[in-house]
Amino acid sequence: MDLWNPLLEYSKSYNGLLNFYFIFRPAKKDIKDVKLVLSKNVKFNYPVFLDTLGEFEKLNPHLPKNKALHTFLLDENNNVILVGDPLHNKKIEEMFYKIVKEKLGKP
Repeated sequence: MDLWNPLLEYSKSYNGLLNFYFIFRPAKKDIKDVKLVLSKNVKFNYPVFLDTLGEFEKLNPHLPKNKALHTFLLDENNNVILVGDPLHNKKIEEMFYKIVKEKLGKP
């Protein structure tokens, strides 16, 4: 989760207009470990949803199998406007900042 810190810090400059939500679907055998890790990370003050039943995937059957494409930037109407992981793809990261500035202005 620490990898997200730069983006999370950046979001604070938008005073609540740019929010992050995390949805995890751990394997059944890993649920306990994931809960333990999340409970120890007291500095992480963002919504985390543990989808132990796979409901998110059931409600969104169009999700690509490639997990690198399971990160989304949504607009104010919850429409997907960017797909991809800005932590592991420099081009996606650049697009993220560009889109946020276009939509919300400079922080």
